[in-house]
Amino acid sequence: MNNSNKVIISLFIIIGSIISILYINYVCYWKYFELNDLIIVRPVLIYYLPINYILILISLYGISSSYIKKLLKRGFSISDFKKLLFGIIDTSCSVYCKDNKYCIRLYSNDMTLHKIFSDMIYLVYGKKPTTFITKNTYVTQLYSKNILMDMKNIKLDFNPKVKIEFVRIIMSGEGWISLSFINSSSYIKIYPKLGFGSTIPYEKLSFYKNIMYEVGLNFKLVIDKRYENRGYLVTNNINDFKKFKEIGGFIEEVHIKKGLLKGIEKNSLLDFVINKNNIKLSSKEEALNLIKNSCVDSNLRAYLYRIMLG
Repeated sequence: MNNSNKVIISLFIIIGSIISILYINYVCYWKYFELNDLIIVRPVLIYYLPINYILILISLYGISSSYIKKLLKRGFSISDFKKLLFGIIDTSCSVYCKDNKYCIRLYSNDMTLHKIFSDMIYLVYGKKPTTFITKNTYVTQLYSKNILMDMKNIKLDFNPKVKIEFVRIIMSGEGWISLSFINSSSYIKIYPKLGFGSTIPYEKLSFYKNIMYEVGLNFKLVIDKRYENRGYLVTNNINDFKKFKEIGGFIEEVHIKKGLLKGIEKNSLLDFVINKNNIKLSSKEEALNLIKNSCVDSNLRAYLYRIMLG
């Protein structure tokens, strides 16, 4: 059964279960007067209500992304998912308020991020955003004043496991790895950087720098002189690359979308940087070929592993 059929079946189950719940709660109560007392007879069907709720949860789980499924298995609560949503909205989304309409838009060429964002919104708030293509990029859009007000009032009191996933999810959206190639007299050395953002306001950068530090990542805050009080976080310390990998790295199947390394999974490149940190090569072309071949092999191994697991 393909994914589209699974989604359709899951949605039918959810809708059917909701109708059943409403029917049992508001239609199946029989009311009649006996003298001056109102008697309410609880229908036998009331005892089947928990089954409907279970069916809804199972169906939501079935159409959620693999990342969200993993978090559900680990016991993440709705409150935890709200904090992760805040991270996505605050770092990767644009918010528009006009004529009393409040719109949240996620712009990204990576469908994995759109799927996670859309499924989280649906899981937490029961709303399904719309995803479409415009100007060669994907956009996921949702109109909701209530969600924005809820995000505005959220308390970001993280426990350790939620804080790690918060860092992973914002790095997957706004994080990056760049590679420079340093020439010496006889070889080329790869010089990597791990970063977050590009033109983020200073106050927001300070907040995220502290969050990163609390999970073991020592980023430097850099202000871009072209923009007033805006900049990014960056590190070239291989220990930060290793620590980021240790806490999970980027979300699986998030890819680089532009530049010489376009199409490579970010985690594959992270692995390459860690494993080939001190490698010396004869030319930039040799370095690029090695990177692309190594990362393709990594993706292929992961794909074959998923096939074996079914």
